[in-house]
This record gives sequence, structure tokens and C-alpha cells, in this order.
Amino acid sequence: MNDMTIGQFLSSLRKTKGYTQQNVADALNVSNKTVSGWERDVAMPNANFILLLTALLTAMCIFKKKIAN
Repeated sequence: MNDMTIGQFLSSLRKTKGYTQQNVADALNVSNKTVSGWERDVAMPNANFILLLTALLTAMCIFKKKIAN
């Protein structure tokens, strides 16, 4: 079993997609310090932000692939 925390998972996913904390913060209309807090497990995103993060990182990935083609 993988012992990755939610924050570590969010950070890993964001970095894999090639986005900065500021990119994610801008898209969600929060501060980069908020995103940093989530990734360091100092704070937890609420259910709404978890859904938005999932949609955002998926959509950003699709958009990036379309631009590359």
C-alpha cells in the first residue's frame, strides 16, 4: 500500500502535469499559500475544492495535449 498523504498526492499530481502552485491557485481563485498548505498537509481542501482540483488537473492536461498537437 502507498503511504502517500493527500497533500503529497496533490503535489505529485500537480508536478506531473507541469503546473505551479500559482497556476492551480489562479484557476481556483485561492492564494498560492492555500495550495501550499494543502500540499504540506497543514490544511485540507474541502469537498468542493477536491472536486474542482480533480476537474482542473484533468482539464489542464487535456488542454495542454490539444495545444501540443
